[in-house]
Amino acid sequence: MLALALWPFAGWALGWGLLPWLGLSFALCRVLFWIGYHASPPLRGFGFAASFYPTMVAGIWALGVSLGGSS
Repeated sequence: MLALALWPFAGWALGWGLLPWLGLSFALCRVLFWIGYHASPPLRGFGFAASFYPTMVAGIWALGVSLGGSS
């Protein structure tokens, strides 16, 4: 749900070419989450964090760009 809310804004503010990279990294990291969950539930934390933080960084970066404006 967070990705659905932030990715369009990030694409608009930072360029639409960012979205395929966010989507690919999200998909790969969710696979790592799944593998970690089945290997040992505590290992799922890496896959979760790796899929969560790029979305947050893109959202904060897009907010900074949109609020900063252009000089």
